[in-house]
Amino acid sequence: MERIAIDSYNFLEFRPTPWDTRAFGFPTSELLAVKYSDAPSLDRLLDLFDARNGADGVRLSYVRADAGDNPLKLAMQLHGFYYAETSLLMSWNGRDSSSAFAPRTGFVLQEPNCEADFERIREISRDCFFYGRFHEDPAIPAEKARLRYYLWIDDMRRQGARFLVYKMDGRVQSFLAYAPKDEGLELILTGTDSTMSFLGCYFWPAFMRRFAEEGYKRVTAVVSVANLNAVNLYSRLNFECEKAMIGFHKVYG
Repeated sequence: MERIAIDSYNFLEFRPTPWDTRAFGFPTSELLAVKYSDAPSLDRLLDLFDARNGADGVRLSYVRADAGDNPLKLAMQLHGFYYAETSLLMSWNGRDSSSAFAPRTGFVLQEPNCEADFERIREISRDCFFYGRFHEDPAIPAEKARLRYYLWIDDMRRQGARFLVYKMDGRVQSFLAYAPKDEGLELILTGTDSTMSFLGCYFWPAFMRRFAEEGYKRVTAVVSVANLNAVNLYSRLNFECEKAMIGFHKVYG
């Protein structure tokens, strides 16, 4: 993570995203946080961010802004960022979920144990996802968004993410990528082969029951509001919406 600061009250944090650069074929960056005390300082920070992206040859940059932060949303648009998607931060905070997490006979989760398992995870990620910050951006070709998800799996592995899978006849049909975060867990990506979508009603309760039994009291996930099936599923698992975020993208050059 890198920082651009005017002073201790006005700064932003960002990072290059080489995993997206590989998929798109040009440098990319993500704006992670913006702290500002007034509109002129915010405007100056975004000018400095534009200059840094220009110096780094960045052609696509993106941010998820708090939906309630109107000054930031206005400033992003005045600086050439366009609306791409809306997402929700969903969280489960240890509420009684015994009925939602009821065990399903014969449904066993395991860790992937060979490269063939991970290739299946990559394939499901590429072929069975239709929502997200890049899938919903009409300026990004769909094949690039799918390639980004395919490549993302190995990046998650290198960054220490953990995986659980469900296999049928020795073949991965559902997977979950997750990571410890703030004394809880962050669900990064989960999916099921589109020809086996009925497995979702078994797979989701199975891994949430596993986390609850392991003593975790908080689980979070970012979900696209366009993915109504996922939003409804999280609600049935006693997740609550903590925050709405607006995704803005900017193309340079």
